[in-house]
Amino acid sequence: MSPTRYYSDDAVTLFHGLDTDVLPTLADASIGAVITDPPYNVSDRNGRDGTTPGRLRRRDGSLREVRKDFGVWDRNWSPSLLIGELPRLLRRSGSLVAFTSEHLLADWLTSGLNHRGLITWRKTNPPPQFPKLYVRSTEWAVWQVNGPGGWVFNAGGYRPDCYDGPIVPAAERVHPTQKPVWLMRAIVAVHTAPEDVVLDPYAGSGSTLLACRDLGRRVIGVEADERYCEVIASRLSQGVLPLGA
Repeated sequence: MSPTRYYSDDAVTLFHGLDTDVLPTLADASIGAVITDPPYNVSDRNGRDGTTPGRLRRRDGSLREVRKDFGVWDRNWSPSLLIGELPRLLRRSGSLVAFTSEHLLADWLTSGLNHRGLITWRKTNPPPQFPKLYVRSTEWAVWQVNGPGGWVFNAGGYRPDCYDGPIVPAAERVHPTQKPVWLMRAIVAVHTAPEDVVLDPYAGSGSTLLACRDLGRRVIGVEADERYCEVIASRLSQGVLPLGA
């Protein structure tokens, strides 16, 4: 797929294309932070291996089939391409914040960057879970830095590594794994400087792009699915979102 510039304004550049085609075209040390929500590879772990049961009981006692299948993009994905490009793309002391699942955590921990810890999003309104399983009320993001020190951290001297807040309501969701803008705005505010260019190579619903523009950061997004490029362009055209969005 030859990448095309799908949307552009003073703060945002969105490419429709694959990460494999766009990332090599970006200049060395041109990115202040990579803040992204890539695939988790959870669609490969539906009922056939026992991780996700296949049926959920309704309140009336009846059963409905359940499959957590986000699509081809969430199967057999590896962070290896991005990991290989990070030392070149990130400026010295630039940060990576990448949401992930337990299935891919080991891959991120071998990135070669300076691992500073895990960030946790604790959902205040998590969706219900199957019987005899914990409700999945948290998600993780790895935080790593390109270099031994000097990274941006705009959170003062005492900032817990957990962000508490709601998921996007189902009626407002435009992407199956959509992150709320309030969360991405908080992360961008802590881990970037005003002059930074942020990169989100898996733009999805565009929440990172919206957060960056709201905070006055320039941002480059990459999205392989043209349907979501259209969604992102539509969301960006609506202007600055309220703080709770």
